[in-house]
Amino acid sequence: MTRLRTHHAVNIGLTAILVGAVMNHPLLSVTIAQAVSANPVLQAIFRILLQPIVAIVHIAAWTYMSIGGGDTAAVAAFTIAAILTVAAYIATPTLALLGSWPKIHCG
Repeated sequence: MTRLRTHHAVNIGLTAILVGAVMNHPLLSVTIAQAVSANPVLQAIFRILLQPIVAIVHIAAWTYMSIGGGDTAAVAAFTIAAILTVAAYIATPTLALLGSWPKIHCG
């Protein structure tokens, strides 16, 4: 397998794992998919919300390929993906909300 095809396969695999972990409930994922597919505004919102995960998958795949594959590379890539996912989807919004808290209550 060529390096580019391997990189693409790693991207697809990591995306499937990360999205699967987030959207593991079948009824929830179908309901969300139906709502998003029928609404252009929701499509735009979800496109923006999914941009960080796309970047994270590319970074994790690059890490995996740079180390040369194997178990160590998989652990490193997963660790980086986990840290970046928490930073993008949990830490950043939390810090943004905490930063705006005094402004909201103090006027």
